[in-house]
Amino acid sequence: MTDELKVRVKNWLNKHGYPLEMEVASIARDAGFEVSQSECYVDPETGLSREIDLILYKSNFSQGEGSVFLSYRLLVECKSSKDKPWLLFAIPNVNDGSEQDEFISSYKLEESYFGQECIQRYIRRLIFTGEGELYIYPNLDSEPWLGFGVTQAFSEAQDTPFKAIMSATKAALYYASRANQLEIVLPDFELFFPIVVIDVPLYAVSHNSKSNELDMVEIEVGNILWKHHMAGRSRHGVYLVTKLALPTFLERCHQCAELLLRQNEMTLSQIYQEVSSKK
Repeated sequence: MTDELKVRVKNWLNKHGYPLEMEVASIARDAGFEVSQSECYVDPETGLSREIDLILYKSNFSQGEGSVFLSYRLLVECKSSKDKPWLLFAIPNVNDGSEQDEFISSYKLEESYFGQECIQRYIRRLIFTGEGELYIYPNLDSEPWLGFGVTQAFSEAQDTPFKAIMSATKAALYYASRANQLEIVLPDFELFFPIVVIDVPLYAVSHNSKSNELDMVEIEVGNILWKHHMAGRSRHGVYLVTKLALPTFLERCHQCAELLLRQNEMTLSQIYQEVSSKK
């Protein structure tokens, strides 16, 4: 291959975003995750086979009474947007400790992840410490801004953010549904999080009621409560992560995964007995 052809090929690869996907995979391995690239899933709306860029995961079987499978997975779509920043339309993500805000925080927790039915029954016993401290990450209460919409600046023709969020979310829905179907004999606790990684700046855009103008602040990680009805679910927690913030983000995710996988054996044994008795 001539030098000129190599340059042309590299330019083509950069144009289609392949280097970002491979770089994210490398960062994920350095963070301690197992990585599977270009996995297929079945679109829950069309029934067609589609592809997700990356699945990052940590899994194991508990060693206590009965075998319980635990797994933490990030479904990652990578988007290279060159010089077109992403804009997250957002409101302040605050919790002042009031009863109403506690209710909202509980609601946001339920929308933060995807999982099979048994996860819903036992999730609080799996992701809270004995002192009541939440150790699931990412979650919709983890960032100062909560998004309700997202777009790409300077782009009129295609809605790249919508397509990326759609792909990551559908993949999470599919794998959560598959895990639910495969749970035949043994308890199977799998958490799935849809993630979109971008290589451009991300800005939180909000309305300033005092000046009646839009405020913009650059952020590294964004939470969005995406409202799109799919497969019987109308609210989806999705996480936008800039490439620069990815190592720290994945480090926190890995810490969360390790805590989940080291779940107290007594708790798992109790859950195992409860689930087995209902089969």
